[in-house]
Amino acid sequence: MNNEELIGQHVLVHPVLWDDPAEKNGEIGMITEADLADDVIRVKFEDQKYGFYGSDSLLVFRPSNDIYEQLKQNAGQLSAEQFKDLKNIALMLDYGKEPQLLKAMEMVRENPESLEDSMISLEDKLRNAEVRQVGR
Repeated sequence: MNNEELIGQHVLVHPVLWDDPAEKNGEIGMITEADLADDVIRVKFEDQKYGFYGSDSLLVFRPSNDIYEQLKQNAGQLSAEQFKDLKNIALMLDYGKEPQLLKAMEMVRENPESLEDSMISLEDKLRNAEVRQVGR
């Protein structure tokens, strides 16, 4: 994944980002610029303000297949509400359209217990993409 591929992607600023100078932790924004070499990503928010973040501070969705796998492996440990939320998030990701992706991100923001099973840091996503490319 390169700088240009990130532009326009929606992200969730990690809710437990204590030193967020833009004070946007837990908010949804869109990547407008990316410099992966220096790990500086500019994010625009609904209020038209911007923040600059490292890739470890921004969250994106895991692939829906990973979420379904989490559901299968942890069905006994998840509450009925968590199970339903994760299933709905995975279904919205499968649909793949922007309104559904934003709705899924809002669900995660409102139900933080589903965050760990449905999202990863952008840093991890980039690292995983790099490993897949090298493995080809």
